[in-house]
Amino acid sequence: DFEDYLLADSSWQSMCSSQTIPVAVTTDFTTYIEQRSLELSEQLALVSSLMAEKKLVDVRIENELLIITPLTNAVPKEVDGFSRKVHSLLPRIKLTDLLVEVDSWTQFTKHFTHLHSGEQVSDKVVLLSALLADGINLGLTRMADAT
Repeated sequence: DFEDYLLADSSWQSMCSSQTIPVAVTTDFTTYIEQRSLELSEQLALVSSLMAEKKLVDVRIENELLIITPLTNAVPKEVDGFSRKVHSLLPRIKLTDLLVEVDSWTQFTKHFTHLHSGEQVSDKVVLLSALLADGINLGLTRMADAT
């Protein structure tokens, strides 16, 4: 049960007040963002020096454009046929139906409530379709057309 992995609210509040949250990063945003900015600057300086020394494999700058050599396909061609066979064995279902089934296990959609009334969503398929459309950058109009 997912809830078993969560801290009790009283434990969480105690950790927050005593500033003993057991994570590998600082919980203070300002300190965290300063550390990340410093690390980013250091990494960018390293990449810049490697680029200047032409020590980055398959990476170069030509006509002020960053050129990265595409990776070669490491998967043997025989895998394509096998992949098609495996794919043909899978049941054909709509992705929203799969999301509804997963929601029946996780109760994920119970957290989507109306801003003012606090009511839970009445049509989970519509909610999940909207989330899916946004998640795959399809957009609501094209998703509506597709369904």
